[in-house]
Amino acid sequence: MCRKINKNDKEEMKQIENIWLERSIEVHRFVAPDPEQFWRDRLTQFQQDTKKAEGYVYETDGLVKGFITWENRNDHIYIYELFARESGKGIGPKLLNKVKELNNRKPLVLDVYVLNIGSVNWYSKKSFVVDEIRECSDNELKDLDCEKDQHKYKMQRLKFRMVRLTRNF
Repeated sequence: MCRKINKNDKEEMKQIENIWLERSIEVHRFVAPDPEQFWRDRLTQFQQDTKKAEGYVYETDGLVKGFITWENRNDHIYIYELFARESGKGIGPKLLNKVKELNNRKPLVLDVYVLNIGSVNWYSKKSFVVDEIRECSDNELKDLDCEKDQHKYKMQRLKFRMVRLTRNF
């Protein structure tokens, strides 16, 4: 069942955080020498973003199995996060459909790391198309604690390139 995230329910928020952390580590192993620490260091930012965003969970028997968060930006819906505890169970498409249903069929937009090939392919199968590919800005690389060594910095700029995907209805 899809329903609105209850941001006041500490247990529910903990389940969402656990899904985010586990799946972020799993699908973004390329981001750092220690991906687990990299994503743990970003948990507080995720919590803050989730409190500000709109969101829905997919639950079964009182357990959160997946979630989606987004922001309504005038002419489109920007998706922040879409994760399911288990892949291939149809949870992601159900959550995407819920967002589509709630937002008058506005275009859906999101950014995915270029190296997250599994996600790029998954969204492509869901009729998302590539709008642009961009390198991270200096500020974004600074936030990612990238090294300033010139060669490493160039490599990190490539590693953290993002794909902007859009789906129109």
